[in-house]
Amino acid sequence: EVISALIVSALVPTLAFTLQTGSMHRLLFLATAPLVLFNFAMILAFEVPDYGTDLQFGKRTLMVRLGWENGMRLHDAVIIGGVVLLLSGVLLGIPAHVSVGLLIVLPLAAAQAWQMGRVRRGARPNWTLLCGGAVALYLLAAYLTFAGFATI
Repeated sequence: EVISALIVSALVPTLAFTLQTGSMHRLLFLATAPLVLFNFAMILAFEVPDYGTDLQFGKRTLMVRLGWENGMRLHDAVIIGGVVLLLSGVLLGIPAHVSVGLLIVLPLAAAQAWQMGRVRRGARPNWTLLCGGAVALYLLAAYLTFAGFATI
């Protein structure tokens, strides 16, 4: 799960940027690090609805290996880490066009962590909303990052 999040959210954009410009830039890490964490949180959210089936059939997902409660806590911690990295990027020099767009993601990140916390505490789960929110958080952050850099 971690490797796939790294490949999709960090390696591909870094490789594309490096091939186009011929060099690395410090903004690559600042821009892709939150995306890696949001992608990882999305993968964890996808594993929650299938937890029982995966456990029954011996599938070794991270959620099964950690247990559902610890996996949900990891999901929330990863989202908090992504938000911290977003805010750190704003303080460390991500351009204003990018940072304004990324700040729009913060309420969606809070809603995602809140919803996972509700499920962890025993509320009736809405799997469509949980997984859809995870996808929306990742895609919106990725799109706003791209759009912010494209408008500079």
